[in-house]
Amino acid sequence: MSPLAKSKIDLERNYNISNRFEMFINGKEYVNAYEEENNPFAQKLKFEQQLKLKDEFNDQECIIPDYKYVESMEWGMPPTGGWGLGIDRLVMLLSGSERIENVLSFGKLNDVLRQ
Repeated sequence: MSPLAKSKIDLERNYNISNRFEMFINGKEYVNAYEEENNPFAQKLKFEQQLKLKDEFNDQECIIPDYKYVESMEWGMPPTGGWGLGIDRLVMLLSGSERIENVLSFGKLNDVLRQ
């Protein structure tokens, strides 16, 4: 489930389709992209559905609903979207590195997590 991505309901196949994609190169994720949900009522419903799934499946990666965000959306939010490419992942690709720790500018991943 992609709670921040705009979705379309496919009644014929009986499931939701999120307007998002991820780009993988050589088995590694480099880009995460989606069109953001700009309907506050749909966004609130998605947050509530995700909380149910968190409880039902003990999903530890579930995001915490941001109801202030939903309230802000009620004032109006234009269509938005974008894609994210981490500079660390791009450097991995360009340098041929297999591990992200080898391209982090602040040491190894454990060093960053300790801070």
